[in-house]
Amino acid sequence: GREGAGMVPLVSFEAAARKPMFWGKEPVVAEVAADRSAVEEAASAYLQNRTGAVAELSSPTFGALAVLSEWRHLAAHEFASAAVAGLAGGSFKTALRYRHKTDTRDSSWMPREGSLAAATVELARVADAATAGRAAAYYARVEGAAQHHVPLAGDDADATLSLSVRSGAMLPLGGGDGESPLVDRFFLGGESLRGFEPRGAGPHDGEDSIGGDAFIAATAAISVPPPARSIFALLPVDTRLQLFVAAGNNVPLSSLRGFFRGTGAESGKGEAGKKGPAEFSTRTRASVGVGIVAALPVGRLEVNWCHVLRAQETDAVKRGLQVLLTANMG
Repeated sequence: GREGAGMVPLVSFEAAARKPMFWGKEPVVAEVAADRSAVEEAASAYLQNRTGAVAELSSPTFGALAVLSEWRHLAAHEFASAAVAGLAGGSFKTALRYRHKTDTRDSSWMPREGSLAAATVELARVADAATAGRAAAYYARVEGAAQHHVPLAGDDADATLSLSVRSGAMLPLGGGDGESPLVDRFFLGGESLRGFEPRGAGPHDGEDSIGGDAFIAATAAISVPPPARSIFALLPVDTRLQLFVAAGNNVPLSSLRGFFRGTGAESGKGEAGKKGPAEFSTRTRASVGVGIVAALPVGRLEVNWCHVLRAQETDAVKRGLQVLLTANMG
């Protein structure tokens, strides 16, 4: 049966070779890597095995350009929904990927000032069962993130205002209308939308999260140091208290088309579409909360108390206490 939620790594192996060099005065890194992994995804009731290789050329100024290929096999559990079972099987992906990031934050885990702008563009070909029975599918996958952190001027409390937004879309190329590969879709919840379980916000089929082809998530937070005489101030790591508000949405391609045409639908039970842009707005999830944040050697630890302001009936919400360990401030 289904136990818990979230992604559980079962096997992970990577081998890589890197060679630093110079293009004029620009430092450039050439990298070739191969990896093998197996992941149990309880929220979507499948086991994913993947084997891949990537060749990448990167520099601080021009970003990173990579060619990658991977074999993915998705095995649906016996209790999986029809949507997950229908997209199970093997698929082979080849892609050209470009990434660029500008980061002026003073810390990636506990930023007090600075900004982040990051973007990833991927042009991919996916062949076999993951493309809903078609021989091959071509798509563009675009994802971006931005953050801005500002110390509140003249504030003796050392408060920081943090604003962040993430968004992405996966669009078929060549006029294709088939279902996108499940393992390439966007999922929302957990660190990307506090107050919801990992993969908990967005299209579902029964209990299974089936992801979306477009998403947006935004967070505004104010953080301050803990009171000098509190137990939190005695911790041997950088610690702050935070108050946040978060909002986001995650939809399939049909709703994205409907946003521009005036009609839309989210896939799965209870996700019938109504009125395009108005539906997109009313189906946006939202939460508020307070918590404590600590910059640990292994990442950013958040212990939050969350109140969900808006959710859909199929969402997996996480009201009350939520603990998150992330590799970055998102």
